[in-house]
Amino acid sequence: MKHASILAIVLCLLVSCNRNTIKIDETCGSGPDLVGQTLRFNLMNKSMTSTFNIYIKNEDDGTKKESVTTPGIDENMLQFFIKYCADKNIVLKDHIMAFVIYTNSIASESTVNDDQIKGITVYTVKGNRIMHHLYLRDSNNNFYEEENVRVRVPWITANHISFYKKNYVFPDNQSNSNILIVGDLGSKIWKNLDLYWTSMKYEVNPRPDPK
Repeated sequence: MKHASILAIVLCLLVSCNRNTIKIDETCGSGPDLVGQTLRFNLMNKSMTSTFNIYIKNEDDGTKKESVTTPGIDENMLQFFIKYCADKNIVLKDHIMAFVIYTNSIASESTVNDDQIKGITVYTVKGNRIMHHLYLRDSNNNFYEEENVRVRVPWITANHISFYKKNYVFPDNQSNSNILIVGDLGSKIWKNLDLYWTSMKYEVNPRPDPK
C-alpha cells in the first residue's frame, strides 16, 4: 500500500511536480485511458506478466502512441529486465532504479516480444547521482549505448522520455509504446529526493539528418 501511494504521485505520468526544472506532462490530470491492464512479455524463452496503466495518444497522421506506467513498485519486473539486459550483453555496473522499454508495437494490443524492443533507457544510481543511459538496437540486432546522451537527471520525467523517444528511438514517428518499470530503489529515492536533485540540462542534440 505504501509503494502504491508513492508511485501514484510519481506516475501521473511520471513526475509532474515542478522545482522550476520539470515541465508538466500534458496527460497529467486526465487519468489513464486503461487502468490495471495486464501486459505479457515473452523474452529469453520466458514469459512474465504485470499490470500497467496506459495513456493512449492518437496522432493526426494515424500513428498511435502509448505511455505505459506501473501503478506501483514492480521489483520482479525490474529484475526480469536486469536479466534481459545481461542476456543482451548490456553491462550495468551501478544500482538500477528504473527502466523505460521502447517498443515499435502497441503494448496494450499484443504481447511484447524481443524483436519489438528497439531501445532501453536505464536509470542508474551511484552515490547521490541518478544517471540516464540510452541503449539502441542496431541493424545487426545488437544493443549499443548512445554515450553522448548519458546525462545526470533529477528524476524520471515524461518530457525527458519523450525527447529521446522522438529524436533517437523513433525519429520516423511510427506507432510505438514506452513502458516504465520502477523498482524498490525508486521508492527509497523518491522519499529522499532532495538528496539526489540536480538541474536537468538538455545539452544533447537530436540525431543529425544523414543527408
